[in-house]
Amino acid sequence: MSDKHIPPALSEAELDALFDAARDDAPVPSAQLLARIAADAAAEQQAFLAPREVAPPQPWWRQAFSEIGGLPALSGLAVSACAGVYLGFANPELGTMLWQGTDEADVALAEEAMLSDPLLGDFVALTEG
Repeated sequence: MSDKHIPPALSEAELDALFDAARDDAPVPSAQLLARIAADAAAEQQAFLAPREVAPPQPWWRQAFSEIGGLPALSGLAVSACAGVYLGFANPELGTMLWQGTDEADVALAEEAMLSDPLLGDFVALTEG
């Protein structure tokens, strides 16, 4: 469909002549356009030199809060801290046994599979007999 309007092939010399003619007829911007460009550039430079409003300094705790990552990161830290405190309270020796890689860790995990004893209190002791 589009191959019906293919122009005849030009020789390399004809193409060079066309490119030379195009280079000779390069568009030159008018003096008015150059003056408007210079005026816009001067206006932009003045905008950069104008004094800016400085935000008041934030308290240290707010800066630390934003450096941590905001509310999602802080809530993740709080949950992991609560889980660590709970696991340390439920079985304080479990971490050392797992860290050392002893067989006692497997036995302790099998015997104390329910880590919620400290939270349930006497209820577990009453149900176990």
